[in-house]
Amino acid sequence: MQPTAAQGCYRAWCSDTALGKLCACVRESTDDIHFVLERTARGKEEWKAPFVPPLGGDAAHFRIDRVGNQSLLLAVMRSESVGIAVSDWSVWAIDREKISQPLEVQNYGTFSFPTSTRAGAACYLLAARWHPGWEPRRGHGTYIAGSWYALENGAFSRVADRPAIYRRYLSTVERARYAAEESGGPLLWFRTATPVVGPRPITGKGAP
Repeated sequence: MQPTAAQGCYRAWCSDTALGKLCACVRESTDDIHFVLERTARGKEEWKAPFVPPLGGDAAHFRIDRVGNQSLLLAVMRSESVGIAVSDWSVWAIDREKISQPLEVQNYGTFSFPTSTRAGAACYLLAARWHPGWEPRRGHGTYIAGSWYALENGAFSRVADRPAIYRRYLSTVERARYAAEESGGPLLWFRTATPVVGPRPITGKGAP
């Protein structure tokens, strides 16, 4: 999304998409971010989220990914930590009929991103989160854990036949992550080595 000027907005961003013009607005008097989709096929749709991106927002805090012929993913950064730069994102699925409830993921665009098994197949969202963990002979460590979600009828649904995957956050993964962030593309961390499948390494709450 690109910065723009909009009446009543302290900061605003817009992008032309396959479904119409999509804009985000941060107003000085609220702690919400407002969205407007001016659909090409029908009227305007508006919704809001109860947060403002870091420092009031920047173009890098928004991502729009086209999935399929007439569907989009809109991802907006909620916050970002220091240290290993864990970022929290809200992701909406938008199609010709609906706007989904948001799915909360971390580090969208690098560890969390849309995927497809083959050309024309249904798309999936790999939703990643950070967790502490422990393994025999390796001890405690930090893990990135991912679960798969399908986009069905304008909503996210967990894919039951794809187990959660985990990768220990080692220096090799860290270097690959920085390279992916520099290039602006996702890190295919579920392909670069055989990931751990199943719940064993994860000891923190909220494991997938």
